[in-house]
Amino acid sequence: VKRFKGATGRRKGWKKAFVSLKPGQEINFVEGGNA
Repeated sequence: VKRFKGATGRRKGWKKAFVSLKPGQEINFVEGGNA
């Protein structure tokens, strides 16, 4: 939870990138973000 709180500002960009990604690619994005 603490990590998520610190990424609040990045969350906005993540949402934009997520929407930009195509269906199926979103999984790759989540994997890369976690790493």
